[in-house]
Amino acid sequence: MLRSQRSNLDYPGLLEKWLPDPELPPAPSQQVDPCGFVQLPQNPAGGGYYSYGTPARGAGQYGIPGTIRLIEDVARQRNGVPFGVGNISLAKGGRFDPHKSHRNGTDIDIRPLRSDGAGRPADWRQPGYDRAATQALIDAFRASGQVRTIWFNDPAIKGVRPYPKHNDHFHVSVRSTCPKR
Repeated sequence: MLRSQRSNLDYPGLLEKWLPDPELPPAPSQQVDPCGFVQLPQNPAGGGYYSYGTPARGAGQYGIPGTIRLIEDVARQRNGVPFGVGNISLAKGGRFDPHKSHRNGTDIDIRPLRSDGAGRPADWRQPGYDRAATQALIDAFRASGQVRTIWFNDPAIKGVRPYPKHNDHFHVSVRSTCPKR
C-alpha cells in the first residue's frame, strides 16, 4: 500500500478538508417558452421605462418573451427620458376589455413623451407633448424590425397610422413567430 493511501485510511476525511470541492455540472438552462406569457418587470430602477395601465400592479402587462424583450431593448438603447408602457395583455391572454386587441401578448400601448420629462399622460394635441422625442421613440421601435404596425393620431409623426382613440398613446403591434398570434 502506498503511503498516501495509508494516510487516507489512517485519517479519514483529512484529505477532503484540503482538496477543493469537485466542480458540479452546470445547472440545466431554463428554457423560456417563446410563446408563453411573461410579465413585464415593473418599474425597474434605471430600466428606461415605467409601467402604467389597468388593471393595477402590472396585471395587464403580460406578453410573449419577444414582446417583453423588444420593450427592454428599446429602453436600453435610449439614454433619454423613460417612456411609459401601458397595457399589453392579461396573464393568459384572451379578451381584455375595452380593447379589441391586446389578447395575444404582441400589442403594446406606449405614452408619447412630454417636453418636461414627467411620467404623466400626454396628448399630441396639448401643450407639453414632445413631438421630436416621441418620433425618436417610435423610430427606435420601428428600427427593431419586429414591428408590424404603429397606430397613433399625430399626423406629423412618420411611420404611424391613425386609429380612433389613439391621441394619448401609440399602439405598437409586434410581429410574432408564435402560431395563431
